[in-house]
Amino acid sequence: MKKITLTFAALVAAFTMQAQVFSTSFEANEGFTLGDINNQNGWISTPMNGGGNVTKQDISDDFASDGTYAFKITDLVADGIPAQSGAIIGGFYDFTTPIDHTSFSFEADIYLDNSAFNAAIQMITGQNYGMMVFFEGTTGKIIAVDDDGAGGLTTIDTGVTFTNGTWGTIKVELSGSNATLYWNGTSIYTGTNWSSGQFDQMRLAHDNSGVGSMYFDNMVISNSLSTETIAQANFKHFVDANAILNINAENAMNNVAVFNLLGQEVINQNVEAKDAQINLNSLNAGVYLVQVNINGQKESFKVIKK
Repeated sequence: MKKITLTFAALVAAFTMQAQVFSTSFEANEGFTLGDINNQNGWISTPMNGGGNVTKQDISDDFASDGTYAFKITDLVADGIPAQSGAIIGGFYDFTTPIDHTSFSFEADIYLDNSAFNAAIQMITGQNYGMMVFFEGTTGKIIAVDDDGAGGLTTIDTGVTFTNGTWGTIKVELSGSNATLYWNGTSIYTGTNWSSGQFDQMRLAHDNSGVGSMYFDNMVISNSLSTETIAQANFKHFVDANAILNINAENAMNNVAVFNLLGQEVINQNVEAKDAQINLNSLNAGVYLVQVNINGQKESFKVIKK
């Protein structure tokens, strides 16, 4: 299956009214090559105190959510590197222009390969941590970070777990003083946007507390949120084994439309219900954009027809 193209990224932007500031699928056509990510397309691996950078944080063709390559962070236990107090070993990327923390969206596909370490997605402001999401390898928990109301931060168990050996999609939206975390299109946590300043660096890292690997693919960062986004609480969608797209919304949906990578509408179905089943069997395998209309408001998301 071919990678999501710039045409599709532009299509998503047109529907969601987001200003995309960074996107990558770590593919060869973006200039990535297999092996160490250090010094590839602006990425570096974690700098070491004695000079140089850690190794084995690689562009890999082991697994990909769509396409051929993904970014793989892996443990360095066999190299004699001790467990770290936080998620610090992995890949770092400095944004060309800092991103406003009050109007921010991050989305990526992730895959954990029987990982015993803890991993994190982090946005950095200067030398301080901004947005963070943790993945506990031994428990499978997805952990949010929130303001404790006393000048510190606290970790919050979202009550949702990931499954090792499968791909999932994580999304974080920061809007004003609010933060919302989504897993596979479903809202799993809402809390305080405790970030400050502007994000100038992204880190995808682990704490080397055990053996394992984590993969990242199809990453998109935007710096302005949709003005037409439906409140996504209880908004769920999945494609079942029979290629039926199942959608459930808190309010009745009026219409569901499906678009291909060229922006052509390939399915348009009136619904007028909270639950919808859209038959995708007439479509070729690939990535599609689905747009749901509820009382004039729109929500768009991608699906993969296998």
